[in-house]
Amino acid sequence: MTIDMSAAYIKAVAEAAPNATIIFDRFHVQKLANEATDEVRRDEVREAEPEDKKALKNTRWQLLKSPWNLTDLEDKKLADLPKTNERIYRGYLLKETLVAILECSSIVIAEWKLDEWDAWASRSRLTPFVKLAKTIRRHRFLAKNFGDQFDRDTVDRIVRRGTDGWSITGMAVLGLLYDQHFTQVASLTLPEHFLTTGCSHVAFYCALREHCPQRSTYSFIGGPGDFRFGGLRFDFPDDWSGFANKMANQGPSAIIQWLVKDDA
Repeated sequence: MTIDMSAAYIKAVAEAAPNATIIFDRFHVQKLANEATDEVRRDEVREAEPEDKKALKNTRWQLLKSPWNLTDLEDKKLADLPKTNERIYRGYLLKETLVAILECSSIVIAEWKLDEWDAWASRSRLTPFVKLAKTIRRHRFLAKNFGDQFDRDTVDRIVRRGTDGWSITGMAVLGLLYDQHFTQVASLTLPEHFLTTGCSHVAFYCALREHCPQRSTYSFIGGPGDFRFGGLRFDFPDDWSGFANKMANQGPSAIIQWLVKDDA
């Protein structure tokens, strides 16, 4: 089933068609690559010397165009880009390489090349592409339909954002893993792992799920009750409809957004 990269769509497909293979729409992946390229360009132009800014003027659409749509003048300007600004050129190459991978007709070759691209983007020192690599890595895991080959480090990479944060999509994945592979996920000691690695909110959610093994992700739409873990508790919202809407759209991340320090 082809969908965009929204956590809400992922949740809907997983619930309605749990055996479906998820395919993320190429348009959305390429859009993220274009946005990363443009973010690199904006950052570099902002920091550039006046003379360099002049050389980089009007490069936005040239960087985002497909190579075969470039005019001769635009093509020449891009050819000079390695001398003008190496970081922007590196971002452009990352974008165009990803586009080429998306056009690959062989799944095996595409997987192999995407692994190489991931490694390149991750060490590119271009923050927008480092973030994009993490996003694609997370969604590749999703697209494999939550196969049973995963370990604690894999789950950590999918869920975590930064040192102590989490992603909405990553939390949606975690909820579905508990729904579909409870025994295996529960064996990974995730509550202790996330608690000791500084992600106590995620640790709370994992402990909650393992405390209530018979409940599915969206049975918590009424809140987790008075469950406490890791010095945290659920702060019952005044507006239950607001919480219910967030829970319906965001899944597990809604729960951890309502956690507060447990002073009891």
